[in-house]
Amino acid sequence: MEQIGLPGSAQETGLVGGVGGADWSGTPQQGGMGQYQPNPLQGTASQNPMALNASNDPDAGDQELMIDWDVWRNNLMQAIQSGTLAKINVQNDVHFVWDPGRQMMVTRYPNGTSAWYTLAVLPDRRIINVRLTQTSRFPTYDQAVLQAINDLQGNNLLTYPRGSRRQIVSQEANVRTAGQSQSQNFQFGDVERQRY
Repeated sequence: MEQIGLPGSAQETGLVGGVGGADWSGTPQQGGMGQYQPNPLQGTASQNPMALNASNDPDAGDQELMIDWDVWRNNLMQAIQSGTLAKINVQNDVHFVWDPGRQMMVTRYPNGTSAWYTLAVLPDRRIINVRLTQTSRFPTYDQAVLQAINDLQGNNLLTYPRGSRRQIVSQEANVRTAGQSQSQNFQFGDVERQRY
């Protein structure tokens, strides 16, 4: 499948992330990522248990390095989510449709649309073995996820943490639209006074 990088940008990405589970013995680590509204994307991740375990991970004994890897993984997932968001948030594109009930343009991807991906990163910042392990059933959404990953090829974000001796790092995660639509009201505290 040929992948073509498309230029794009996203505003108000407001991503936050975190990884739960403090079991660093090499068992699968579960992570969760969410976003502040109004972003439509959320994601979850797991560490590939085949890629790292206590017996073959040269970084396993260094707790500070494990923290650095946690940050590295979150940055990677957030970059993929931001890239996907930029690609599906293109104005005047096929990603939006008119909703007569709400009288506005809305994304064509329903709430909860999800695509799972897997990839591996080498020390030279190359991404290999990219594939979707579960598609969203929307080819344009799936392509946006794959393009977001491909756009990161060679990016400094992929530089391994200092002191790492790993030769390959695998990551599996998903990017999904929010589970429900929510309107957001802002409190500006702005009072305009007029004289009569």
